[in-house]
Amino acid sequence: MHYLVDHFLTTKNWQRFEEEIGGQREISVHAPSYVWPLLLAGLFKSSPGHLLALLPSVDEADKLQDDLSVFLEESKMVYFPPRENLPSEELSPHRETSGNRNKVLYRLRSEEKLLALTSARAVMDRLPSPQDGVYFPLSIKEGDQIPMEEIVDKLNSFDYKRTERTLERGDYSVRGGIVDVFGVTSEYPCRVELFGDVVESIRSFSPATQRSRGRLKEVEIFSCREILGQSGKVKLFDEEGYFHGIERFLPLFHQQTSTLFAYPGDDLDDGSTVVFIELVEIRRKFQEDYDLTVDLQRHKDPNQMDLLLSSILAPEELTRAFSGRKLYLSSFPKKLPSRKTVSLQAWPQQSFGGDLEKFTSAVRDDLDKGQKIIISLKTPGRAERIREVLGDENVSFHFLPQEVDLDKVRAPIIEVTSLSEGFVLPEGEISVYTEKGIFGQVMRVPRLRRISEGVPLARLSDIKKGDYVVHLNHGIGKYGGLVQREIDGIRRDYFLLEYDRGDRLYVPASQIQMIQAYVGEEEPTIHRLGSVRWSQIKRRVKSSVRELARELLSLYAAREQLEGFAFPQDTVWQRELEDTFPYEETPDQLRAIEDVKKDMEKPKPMDRLICGDVGYGKTEVALRAAFKAVTAGKQVLFLVPTTVLAQQHYTTFTSRLAPFPIRVEVLSRLRSPQEQKKVLDGLADGTVDIAIGTHRLLQEDVRVKDLGLVIIDEEQRFGVMHKEKLKMLRKAVDVLTLTATPIPRTLHMSLVGIRDMSIIDTPPEDRLPVVTYVGELDYDLIKGAIERELARGGQVFYVYNRVEGIEFIAHKIQRLVPRARMAVAHGQLDEAALEKVMVDVVDRKYDLLICTTIIESGLDIPSVNTMIV
Repeated sequence: MHYLVDHFLTTKNWQRFEEEIGGQREISVHAPSYVWPLLLAGLFKSSPGHLLALLPSVDEADKLQDDLSVFLEESKMVYFPPRENLPSEELSPHRETSGNRNKVLYRLRSEEKLLALTSARAVMDRLPSPQDGVYFPLSIKEGDQIPMEEIVDKLNSFDYKRTERTLERGDYSVRGGIVDVFGVTSEYPCRVELFGDVVESIRSFSPATQRSRGRLKEVEIFSCREILGQSGKVKLFDEEGYFHGIERFLPLFHQQTSTLFAYPGDDLDDGSTVVFIELVEIRRKFQEDYDLTVDLQRHKDPNQMDLLLSSILAPEELTRAFSGRKLYLSSFPKKLPSRKTVSLQAWPQQSFGGDLEKFTSAVRDDLDKGQKIIISLKTPGRAERIREVLGDENVSFHFLPQEVDLDKVRAPIIEVTSLSEGFVLPEGEISVYTEKGIFGQVMRVPRLRRISEGVPLARLSDIKKGDYVVHLNHGIGKYGGLVQREIDGIRRDYFLLEYDRGDRLYVPASQIQMIQAYVGEEEPTIHRLGSVRWSQIKRRVKSSVRELARELLSLYAAREQLEGFAFPQDTVWQRELEDTFPYEETPDQLRAIEDVKKDMEKPKPMDRLICGDVGYGKTEVALRAAFKAVTAGKQVLFLVPTTVLAQQHYTTFTSRLAPFPIRVEVLSRLRSPQEQKKVLDGLADGTVDIAIGTHRLLQEDVRVKDLGLVIIDEEQRFGVMHKEKLKMLRKAVDVLTLTATPIPRTLHMSLVGIRDMSIIDTPPEDRLPVVTYVGELDYDLIKGAIERELARGGQVFYVYNRVEGIEFIAHKIQRLVPRARMAVAHGQLDEAALEKVMVDVVDRKYDLLICTTIIESGLDIPSVNTMIV
C-alpha cells in the first residue's frame, strides 16, 4: 500500500496536521492506535533523516513492524532487538542477537534515512560510542587485496568459532586458500576463495550439502559481540578472550559510552526524530526492568553496583538522552506530556462480523461520499470471496497488483496484505477495511524471521559418579567425574572413566560425543581396556541390526505391493478449515502439509514421519490430515504417549473443528467407564470420526468401522507390544508419525528412503534462540531467573534429578520466591495426582513447577519460557 502513503501526504487531514506540528522540537500527538502505521509511514516519508520509534514492549514493536511493512519497503525498516538477559546477569546475548544489533547500528550510521523500531528494554543497555566503530562489519569484495591472516584475525576479534565445517552462524573454517564463514546476520554461509592475497571469488553455499548456491560480488560479516577486542583477546580479571556476561563491563573497555539515541544522530541538524509511543507505558516498563536489574545486583554483588549503573541508562535519562526532535504519540490525550497537543482525526473501521450484505452496503455509502476505499485481506481465499460478493452486487473494483493511480480511481481496491486494523479518515478521504472488521476473525500473517537454532551439544545427561557409561571405542565403564589434568603445561578438563582391573581412561571434554550413558535393564559387566570383548559385542550388534533391517525391508516392501485407499483432492471445506489457522504457516510446514496430502492421495498406504522441534507446528499438519481423511468418509485414531497430552490435543481439535459436523472424542483414564463405552461404540458404528487417546486405543476391545488414518505422536515412547500392534496397522492404513526426537532407527529408515520424512525446521513467529547458561549452583541467579520470568507473565520449570530431597528443594525455592504459586511433580506420585498437577500447570494455576524429568513428554505449554536444571 505504498500508494496509500503518497496519497495520504496530499490530503487535507495530513496538511493540517503537518502545519500544526511545524518545526517544533517536542510535539505531543494524539492519534488512535489503528492509524499509527500510516501516520508513522507519513512522518518517515516527510522527514529529512532517520525516524526511531520506541514502544513499551517487544510484542508491540513486532506488531507495529508487521503493519508498517504494508506501507513501506522492507529495506527501509530495521528492528533493534533487546538483549535476552538483564544487565546484571552473568549472561551474554545470543550471537545472532548481537550481530543483528550491530547491523542496525551500522545501518543507522551509514545510511541517510531509515525507520527503526525498538522497545523500552532495548534502550536500557549502554553501547560503545559511535566513534569506536564496534559495529563496522568485515566487508569483502571480489578483487579486494586482503591477506588470509587479516581475515582470520578479524573473525577472531568478532568472536567467530573456528570449526572443521561451517554449519552454524558464527562459525568459520579455513582450508588452504579458502575461507568459509557463516555470518551471524546471513541466511547462508559464504565461501571466499583467495589467490595469494586477492579475493578471486565469493559464493554462498548450503551448510547441509556444502554445495554452492550462487556467486556474490560482496559480503558483509558482522561481529558476534558488542565489545571491542583485538584479535579476539580482551583481558579482564585474569580471563582472556570473550566470556559470558562481558557486556556488563562495557565502561571498562570503552572510555566513552553512549545510547541507541546517539546512532541516528542526536542533534537537530541531523534531521532525525525519535517517536515515543505511549510514553507512560514506556516509563513503566523501563522502571520495572531497571528495578529488577538493580535488585538482582544488590542480592548478588553490591560491590559492583557502580559498574552496573554506569553500563545502563537511568529512568530519568530516558527522554533526555536524545537532544534532537522528539514526538510523543498516544491514543489517550491524558497520557501525553503537558504541552501543546496535535490530533490526527481518524475513526475505527465498522465491524461487520461476517455480514457481507451489510459490508457491501457500507462500501456503497463510502463511494457516495467520495471516499477512497481500500479492502485489505490477509489470504487470497478471503480476497477471492470479497471479489465474488462485490461482483454479485455489481460493484466494480480493482484487484492489485494491477497498476492503479489512487487519485484517479473511484472503485474500491482489493489487496492481499497483513494489515491488522482498518480505519476511516474523514472529510471524504480514505476508508480502509481489513479482514478483522469484515469477517470478525483475525488470521495473522506475520513476517517470518528465520532464526538458526543451531545443533544441540552432545552432553552427559543425568549421569553422576559411579553410573555406567559407554565409550564408543573402549566399551562399558564407570563414570568417575570431571577432573582437571595438566599436560605440557596446559590444564584441561577430562572425563574420568574407570574400567576393569583398575584401568583408567581420561577423555578430553572436547570429545564428549564419544561417551554415552549406559541404557539397559540389567547391570552390565565392566570391560577391560585393550580387550577384544567390546569389538565382539559390536560385531554381534551389527549382525542383529542387519537382521532387523531385512525384517523391516520385507515389511515395507509388502506395503509397496498393497493397494490402499486413495483419498480425494482437497474439498472446499478443507480450504475453509485451513483459512481459520490463526498463524501464517512456515515454508517447511507448508511443504510437510503438501507431502502428507500427496501421500494420502496415492493408492498405497502412507507411512510418513514429520520431524520438527516442539512448537514448530506438527499438530497443525496432523489436524489437516485428519480433516482430509474424515471428509473422505474415513475415521482417524490419534495416539499420544500421555493422558495430559491427549487432553490438550482434544481441546485443540474440538476448537478448530467446531464449525464442521465432525465428532471428536478422547479416550483416556480421565473418562469414566460409561463415557469410554460411548466412545468405543461410536468408533464401532462409525459415528466417532476422530478418537484421540493413549495406548488405550490399541487394546483389543477397540473396533473401528472404517479406519483410514492413524496419527502417532512420539512413537518411541510406546512399549514393545504397542509397537508390534502399530507395525501391523502400517500394512493396512495410512500412518502419520510426529516427533521432535526421532530414535536413530526411525531416523535412519527415513534417511535411506524406507520411510518418508518431512522436516519442519523453520521457527514460528517470535521464536527466539534458546539461551543456555551453565554454571555453579547460585540461588541468587535462580531467584533472578524466576523473578524475571514471572515479571513477563510466564511460567518456570525447575528440574531436580532426585525424588528424595525434591520437597526440600521446593521449600527452599518457595522461600526464595514467596509470590510464586508452586507445585511439585515426580514419577512416584500416583497417576491421578500427577495428571491433576500437570493439567493445573497447563491451565496456569501454578507459576513454578518443581519436577523430575517427567516433563519431557512433549506438553504444549507456550508460557513456559524458562527452565532451570
